[in-house]
Amino acid sequence: MNNAIPFTLHLTPGTIAANQDSAEPTLDEQIVELHRQGFGRRKIMLALNVKESHVRRLTKGVVVEDADSPATSPFDRAVKLCYPLAVGRHGLKDYQLRDILFRVYGSTWNTATGKYDGLYTDDHIYRVRKRIRELAAEKGETAVFPMDWFDTSSPKESNRQIRQCALNLAERVQEAIDDYMQACRVKLVTEEGTPTEQEANLHRVEVAKQVAAARLHILKLAIPELGAEPVSNLIERAEQQANALARTPDLEAPEVKRSEAEHHPQAIGNNPFLDYVESQGWLFSEA
Repeated sequence: MNNAIPFTLHLTPGTIAANQDSAEPTLDEQIVELHRQGFGRRKIMLALNVKESHVRRLTKGVVVEDADSPATSPFDRAVKLCYPLAVGRHGLKDYQLRDILFRVYGSTWNTATGKYDGLYTDDHIYRVRKRIRELAAEKGETAVFPMDWFDTSSPKESNRQIRQCALNLAERVQEAIDDYMQACRVKLVTEEGTPTEQEANLHRVEVAKQVAAARLHILKLAIPELGAEPVSNLIERAEQQANALARTPDLEAPEVKRSEAEHHPQAIGNNPFLDYVESQGWLFSEA
């Protein structure tokens, strides 16, 4: 038996505005007025004991009024701007959320990196999403925050396709690792004769470690975003180690361009967020 306390909405004169032509508003008028004031379908259904289809039919196309007190804090403005997108057909993608937070909370130019830094944090993102989900639950709606790679017009197909792409990539990466290991697998070296069981076990561990490290290094070189340091640093360090192992430590290593001391004057643009996106290399021109 369900012991949950049912939702109760008290229809006071302050909740339903007085009708000039009649002493008491009709049931349909109450439904429409509650919807205008921002009450969700579920709460209206429970309060007035009506069917959802009836509420949906009456409220279709009826605009919800803004709250009496406008959103003044950056957090409130962010929620107000993000909510319609989050409960809409295509949901609110991460880049759209960050664009809104970028504009609401502001940004500052980083002369060291040559990029705009948004003045919002991961905590702001978490709190905005949480508040939107709470509001959607109160109004009987669903807030969705799809990942940026989704084609929201065909979400199931894009989800299937990206999984297939990942499987194809995993196969190609494995082929690359197999090619590398075939050419450069560490050799089992014994002092004499047949290797002992301990030597064989140690060799198997060494090969397994080599495979794991080779996979990670290949991916870091191929996909710079995966690593925490620049690819040029990885290449320089590997060259130095290769020269040392080959007993040629005096060979010149590749020159690495350092950016810590560089100064980037602030770019002039109409949209700092788009400048930031461009600086990240996320924009590309179609062929």
